[in-house]
Amino acid sequence: MVLYLTEPPSMPQQFLVVDAIATESSVAVQWTPGFNGGEDQRFVICYKKAADEI
Repeated sequence: MVLYLTEPPSMPQQFLVVDAIATESSVAVQWTPGFNGGEDQRFVICYKKAADEI
């Protein structure tokens, strides 16, 4: 039997919205992944709609 130690992953760095690809109904984002802790990573992106301008 082989046990593999894993560590908590690091947060992604340099998160940004790619303005050239943003549209009214979609957006592209990119980031540099941090240390993965020895495991595969999955990311969930949540968003909050900004208040409408007056």
